[in-house]
Amino acid sequence: MSRIITLTLNPSLDKTFNLDNFQKGKVNRAKDYRIDAGGKGINVSRALSNFNTENTALGIIGGESGALLEKLLKKENVECDFLKVDGQTRTNYKIFDAASGDTTDINEPGIRMNPTQHDAFFEKYRSHLKDADFAVLAGSIPPDTEPDIYKTLIEDAKKYNVKVILDAEGEKLSEGIKAQPFAIKPNIHEFEDLCGKSMKSQADILNGIREIQKSGIELVVVSMG
Repeated sequence: MSRIITLTLNPSLDKTFNLDNFQKGKVNRAKDYRIDAGGKGINVSRALSNFNTENTALGIIGGESGALLEKLLKKENVECDFLKVDGQTRTNYKIFDAASGDTTDINEPGIRMNPTQHDAFFEKYRSHLKDADFAVLAGSIPPDTEPDIYKTLIEDAKKYNVKVILDAEGEKLSEGIKAQPFAIKPNIHEFEDLCGKSMKSQADILNGIREIQKSGIELVVVSMG
């Protein structure tokens, strides 16, 4: 069975409030709320674990919120090996308005990595690459982190013959594909930004995919959400 690692550089606790009728600028009282471990790579690990597929979730956490995030994942039988640093893992707040069906998101920036933490993280990441077949690199990055960090992470993975699936946006995606990951998974809006043009039809999307594949990326998955 393939060995998979997932990487979430900027994980979060997602705190979701349910309201009957959210009113801007007023006191709102939630009916209830829930707290979940959040992050694109973490979501991949959660899904893999649900299918009894061996994987390890990597990332950077800190403080009481980071400890809670790890505890929540272990309850879901998700194997974790996070780098623990000073600071607090961010909390993202989601306000669901039952009346309108809308969700409002307020996302904290996350932990800033210093050079020592940066080096420690890469050391941990490389130690897992030795036994991995696939690496899923997904989501946002910590504040003040260079946007080419995914490019460096992909280059490291290829030294160990690990196939990388990249799920990122903007400059993180455009820089990351320079290292020729095995696969990318942009949504349609991210894909349009990457290609520099709007996609009016399925044919436009397929043509865009073929152009991206010429750069050496084997698999391009474009989600429509």
